[in-house]
Amino acid sequence: MIKVPCSQLEEVRRNPNAFAQKLLSDNPQAAGGSFGMFSCWQKNVKDVHKDELVISEAIKALQQRFMNYADNTANRKKQEFLLDRMMPYFEEFNAKGFILEKPMVRIKWELIPEVSLTGNSPLLVSNEDYNAAYFFTEAPLDWESQLRFPLLQEYLAHNFFSCEPKDLKIGTYCLSENAFDLKSYDEADISIAIEEACDIFNKIKNTLRRVA
Repeated sequence: MIKVPCSQLEEVRRNPNAFAQKLLSDNPQAAGGSFGMFSCWQKNVKDVHKDELVISEAIKALQQRFMNYADNTANRKKQEFLLDRMMPYFEEFNAKGFILEKPMVRIKWELIPEVSLTGNSPLLVSNEDYNAAYFFTEAPLDWESQLRFPLLQEYLAHNFFSCEPKDLKIGTYCLSENAFDLKSYDEADISIAIEEACDIFNKIKNTLRRVA
């Protein structure tokens, strides 16, 4: 099975053949990497959502974790920013009347035979009016044109929320703006996204077949 991670979909979209070549050359043992400060922030936020920590404990734990990073001006500035953004996030979350449904689910969508969209979902929440799924961003992101968002709306509506895609909003929460940015793609947008993804996945599959 060929796996295309959601997080790499824009890169794949720009050059499917290069992604196929990368699959051929990658060393499976090379996976992994460092756990960045923003990832630490997201983990502690999710621990609060899961009632494993209260906010004050999450902030203290984050301060302790940050001690493992190099003590320099850039890191201190980023750490101060992240610590300062935890409480406002939960205030906005509560103002929306959200409740946590699940911090994350694994994506596995075989859009065409032998090629699947994979990766981790956004945070999954709901309120009295709608379901929502969102990624955290540190700064504003021009995300609406990204291919993964309408695809995730379709997949999560049917495979997690058991609702119609129109009843799910998807998007981001931006830390620097302390704000949610959510939308619901219409059926036409989703159909176009699925068609484009299938075309991309076929290009990857055909490239791998040619070199096999």
